[in-house]
Formats: sequence, C-alpha cells, structure tokens
Amino acid sequence: MGLRAANRRRILTLAGFALAGATVGCLGDDEEPRRPRDVTFDAARGSTVEGTLYGDGACGVVLIPQIDRERTSWKEQAERFARRGRHVLAIDVDADDRSGSVRGAIRYMRDAQDVDRLVLVGASVGGRAAVIANAHAPSGTVDGTVTLSASGGVDHAPDLQGRLLFVISEREHEKYVRIGRELHAAAPEPKELVAYDGDDHAQRLFSGDRGDDVRRLLREFVADACD
Repeated sequence: MGLRAANRRRILTLAGFALAGATVGCLGDDEEPRRPRDVTFDAARGSTVEGTLYGDGACGVVLIPQIDRERTSWKEQAERFARRGRHVLAIDVDADDRSGSVRGAIRYMRDAQDVDRLVLVGASVGGRAAVIANAHAPSGTVDGTVTLSASGGVDHAPDLQGRLLFVISEREHEKYVRIGRELHAAAPEPKELVAYDGDDHAQRLFSGDRGDDVRRLLREFVADACD
C-alpha cells in the first residue's frame, strides 16, 4: 500500500477498519478529570502491583511501560486520555511476571473499577506483556491492544482478542521491526501495522518528530475501541 501520510506507512488488513475521531466522551471545557490516585492490586500469580489511576469513565486504558521506565513515564499520555473521559491505569510491572501484572490490571479494571471497555497500551517489554496478557485473558475482557515496538509475543498473536495496533519505527533495532511485522502477520483481524520513518523506540516515539501523530493515532484507536 502506498503512503497515506508523508511521515508514515500504514498497512490495513480489514476493509473499513477506519479510526474514528475521538470527540465522544470528552470532558467539557470547564470540567477537570478526577485527581490521580495511587492504587495496588494483585498480579495473576499473587504479587502486588502498584499503579496510578487517572480520570474516570466506562472506557479503561491500561498503560504498561518499557523496561527502563516506570508508570510515571506515562503521566502526560494518561492525563491526555483522562481529559477525554477515559479511566486510565498506569502500572509498574513485577519484573518476574510482567504479563501476570497486566492480567491483574485487566481484572482490577474490570472488577474493581467496573469499566465496560478496556484497551491495553504497552511499550517494548510492556508491549510483549500486553500481548501475552491479552491472549490469556478471559474472552471479551480486552477490546483493544496497542504495542509500541513490542519485544516479543509472536507465539501468542493468533490468540489475541479485540482490535489490534502494532507500531514500529522502520530504522529502530531490527529485532523490534521484525517482531512488529510478525505480530501483525500472525494476529487475527481487525489489525493494523503502522511503520514510522525513523529510529525512535517505544515510548521515545512520543518525544520524537512523530510524537503528535503517535498521540493522535492512539487517541483515535482508543475512541474506536471504546465508543
């Protein structure tokens, strides 16, 4: 497929899988989302996971950082989602059970926070954890998953549920480019691969030249999965 924008190549695999604008669920101009609050919950194997909740609402978004970052690295993106009426949970994963931490977050958001729809967004090893957690989560509990330069999870791709978005940079380390393409090839529809020109890896996409477009892409994906 040819270029759809000057700065990226998008590969669509489902006719009509267009990302809708994210205006539904936004707070009014004079409204502020709920203040962030720290929470704890159990991972799948019983360890304790720490997280921060932002905003409120029926649409949940779980943010999983890359290996060299903590949940606070998602603060800007979490606040953006919260202002649009999303119920956001940024987590610190248990390094010995990353996917179990995400599964615990899925259960926590569904049961304790009572969200109706849920999207996972994971960066690098967080993307791998999101893929594995999605594949092992009960059917119908994950409505969308985004990976930014995922570091693995290809073997689990055929079992993924919900809408899927895989994001890579074409000149980052070959490992992440290959994994992103393999995830996309093996995953069920509806799915999309976005390959940006450049070498920004995972969460560094937000601070790179494509940052505004990445933020818009995620905003529209979450709207499409939740609204």
